[in-house]
Amino acid sequence: MEKTHRIFTLMKQQQVKMLIVDELNHFVDRGKHSDIQDVSDWLKSVIDQTEVSCALIGLHRCEAILAHNEQLRRRFSVRLELSPFSVRSPQDLQAFADLTKMYDNMLGFPERMSLTESFVRTIFYATNGIIDYVRKLLCGAAELAASDGANQITLHHLERAFTTFVWDKGVGKFNPFNAKFRSISLDKPGMPFHVSVGKTLLEADS
Repeated sequence: MEKTHRIFTLMKQQQVKMLIVDELNHFVDRGKHSDIQDVSDWLKSVIDQTEVSCALIGLHRCEAILAHNEQLRRRFSVRLELSPFSVRSPQDLQAFADLTKMYDNMLGFPERMSLTESFVRTIFYATNGIIDYVRKLLCGAAELAASDGANQITLHHLERAFTTFVWDKGVGKFNPFNAKFRSISLDKPGMPFHVSVGKTLLEADS
């Protein structure tokens, strides 16, 4: 209760207008039935007492929290699906290429990666279109390139980064940046994207 009171006080002092709770599914993954009930009651209390807009973000199973409290569930009738990037259509491919280019520009190497369609698809295979994996892969490759004193991120850096920062078993034919890789989705059991799914954004009614 003391920590909750401190949250209320700080939000009021800082004139917070919106509360965003990410990774809400962790309460479901790690908690017991009684814990989920406590979380749903606590969230309702926070929303009622702070009177600010609230958005909850998490994997689909986080909706179990809403199932435990009808009043809380009514407050979050607006739901949006935040799916991973895709390369199924030219528009999807371009959107993912733009994301990759943005990271490449931010990393600031003197020379940029050559983002051909084939290369963008390779990066997609290595990340499954999930932004967190894109960040881990490219930032990891940047660290390796910088330690090598390279002017740009190369295929070699990306291959090492995939094994180091994404999947430690991703070597040889299971590494998208290796010549033996044959354009397969790494979403089978035991692979890094076996249960890759989008998130649900729950926005409280104003």
